[in-house]
Amino acid sequence: MVAALKSMIHQLVLLVLWRIARRAVDHQAEAHRGGAAADCVAIVPSDTENLVGARGDEAMLNAVTGTLFRKRPNQSIFVACSGRRATSISAERGFGTFSVWGGPLMPLEFAQILKAVRPNIGLVVGADIMDGHYSPVLSLRMLIAADLLATFGAKTSFVGFSLNASASRAMKYAFRHLDSRVRVNLRDRISWQRFQSISGRKGNLVADSAFLLEPATDLSDKAAAAVAWMQRCHDAGRRVIILNLHPMLFSEVRGPSAMPRLMASMLQAISAMTAQHALSWLLLPHDNRPTSGDMRTLAALDREIDPSLGEHVMLVDEPPCASEIKAIAKYADGAVTGRMHLAIAALGQTTPVMAFAYQDKFAGLLQHFHMPDWLVLDAEASTDAGYLVARIERFVAELPELRKEVERYLPAVTAAANATFEGLFEQ
Repeated sequence: MVAALKSMIHQLVLLVLWRIARRAVDHQAEAHRGGAAADCVAIVPSDTENLVGARGDEAMLNAVTGTLFRKRPNQSIFVACSGRRATSISAERGFGTFSVWGGPLMPLEFAQILKAVRPNIGLVVGADIMDGHYSPVLSLRMLIAADLLATFGAKTSFVGFSLNASASRAMKYAFRHLDSRVRVNLRDRISWQRFQSISGRKGNLVADSAFLLEPATDLSDKAAAAVAWMQRCHDAGRRVIILNLHPMLFSEVRGPSAMPRLMASMLQAISAMTAQHALSWLLLPHDNRPTSGDMRTLAALDREIDPSLGEHVMLVDEPPCASEIKAIAKYADGAVTGRMHLAIAALGQTTPVMAFAYQDKFAGLLQHFHMPDWLVLDAEASTDAGYLVARIERFVAELPELRKEVERYLPAVTAAANATFEGLFEQ
């Protein structure tokens, strides 16, 4: 109750200071109008604290900055950061930083940053947090940043994001009052329709920017070992399935009881299908943030696998970088995953995907490829081994046809991802 009250007060302060900051930024823009614009991009990443802790955040950031450098090699990039870790990672990549993200004074501080940096392009990486599901305060800060960038005169776009079914009241209000010059890109049709319904304005349907990430060609020892193991499996006539599980598939209340049951169900599926269908399993984490649970969950699963199946299971004990994960996905026959950006890495390599859904962003993703609904697994239902085995067996049986469909639609999806940057580079 106390935390909810503090959040509400914080949101109200941000909304009030947003109006004040917008007037100040509008005066700045008027003063600078007609002057030479800096060739500078301001990026607000989806995770300002860890920056690349989740490989999905890393994939989006790398895809965005890679596109920027291809379009304008000499431009400078400034990234919003919170704390030393993000600032250090940003500096290592050659980016400037601005640290105004925490606290209720963020709108006023951001206005001062705009005056100093004077960006001509602004990009806000919305990912799956723009509906306030994880934090209405964080979502508001990101939307306010986009609004102030556009008010200042920067060509501003949201990098495609998704919306769940219950956007917070503050975010609905903020979307309706967002500067009309901000280009709002939604990364799936479900989110696109929701945005237009709650905001009363037109959004743009794109695909996730991570589809533009280039796979690594120079692999680390860990990634190279995974690829070599997969190739040995293929040489032995076995198909390889990438597998990822994590505790966020369930709510905090349901997780402690449901997650062990899901793991038990998956262990039965592995035991039942490994020999019968000549399968091998690559347990691949996609997130090394302390709260994510990928490595802990997959390590626990690996410990419980029947020793007789050991040669047919490989655990990658720490997630490779995002571009390496995409390279690894090329060698898989399929992927069963609860991480959307692992699914994107696989689909980007024409590898079919079955997804554990904890938000309907997964259904929206698969719609881009006209994939059937049965490929979206209900996490709660998957705690029943009969349900899970039947679904994975069907997935394995239909892998060749599913791959043909992914190959068919991938060019259009890549074009939709490129549409994220429409209008940013024209003079």
